Amino acid sequence: MLKRICIILICFIALLANPLQAKDIIFYGGDKNSYNHQILHHALSYQQHTNYLVKTYTGYAPKQRAYLNLSNQEEIDVVFGGATIEREQLNHAIRIPLLKGLNGWRIPLVNKKNGNIFKNLSSTEEFKQLLAGQFHLWSDVVVLQSNNIRVHKATNVKGMYQMLHKGRFDYFPRSILEVWSDMERHKQLDIMVEQHTLIHYPSAYYFYVNYQDVRLIKDITSGLESAIKDGSFDKLFNQHYGEQINKVKQTLRKTYQLTNPHLPPKTPLSRKELWLDLNMHPTT
Repeated sequence: MLKRICIILICFIALLANPLQAKDIIFYGGDKNSYNHQILHHALSYQQHTNYLVKTYTGYAPKQRAYLNLSNQEEIDVVFGGATIEREQLNHAIRIPLLKGLNGWRIPLVNKKNGNIFKNLSSTEEFKQLLAGQFHLWSDVVVLQSNNIRVHKATNVKGMYQMLHKGRFDYFPRSILEVWSDMERHKQLDIMVEQHTLIHYPSAYYFYVNYQDVRLIKDITSGLESAIKDGSFDKLFNQHYGEQINKVKQTLRKTYQLTNPHLPPKTPLSRKELWLDLNMHPTT
């Protein structure tokens, strides 16, 4: 009995001598209610050696400035953002696609007068004859044009809905994360969510960490892998995005598959468990 008490006292003293290390992580990419913030917090919760506290970056920095601050180890510890070759050169990308490629699945908004414009298309070549609308600074412009799709480049995002309403272009491809909320905000216009089509190109969103922050890179990576293995990654993902995914699955749609020239070559496309597949009826 005395021996057991001594062991307990020794363990208690060891804990007092080596308390759990606390560390604040400044995150650029969403507040505490966002999926991005919550999945980062969840990944870091697996670590036993450090009590990580994820805090939202409250300063002002455009996205590119945030990547530079991260690279210079100024103010920001983790950035959530899309995968590009340039960003991977600047900081370390933790190559687990946090949105499971969801942002690369697009549904067109169309003018109600052309509600069936996609319905009778029989090939990808016919699809490419249609005129897409895009904001001129978005990376989607390069994606579409590199696939030989005609693009009307607009200089005002809000004005694009009015332009579609007036028939200036055939369709406005929007992520399934935003297409229905877009429609709700512009229901006074003569536009609608198209019912027959999905447009897809591979897209990844990662956590970026400074190359020198080896411990944080290791801890986020191992935490995400643990969450994938025990199913909690998918559980959190579905809590945030399950409704939109199920809404897409309710309607049989043709899929037009595009390539993405922005996608870095080390994107883990071979790990099928990391990606969402909504492809119900591919086209040729």
